[in-house]
Amino acid sequence: KVSFYKITSNFVNELKDSGNYRNVQVTGHSLGGGLSIITGARTNTPAVALSGPNALISHKTFPGVTVEALNTLTFNIIPDRDIVPRLDDVAPLYQKNE
Repeated sequence: KVSFYKITSNFVNELKDSGNYRNVQVTGHSLGGGLSIITGARTNTPAVALSGPNALISHKTFPGVTVEALNTLTFNIIPDRDIVPRLDDVAPLYQKNE
């Protein structure tokens, strides 16, 4: 099985552990936005999603993702007419665009 969030989480941790990067952030759009939210929460890394599915309910299915991390490290930009970010409950840090 391939779980992309595991691959991206390992990559972010490798970047952070290398000592070559002072500021690592994760970003993505749509499904990639959901991946960035999960990756950021798992690796204690700031994450920005554009139209990403949220993860407040589904976080229990992703090891290492806590509500606290979702509430403090992730930001989702939610367009009014996009159905994808309506999946799952929204963490407190978001911006709706009409």
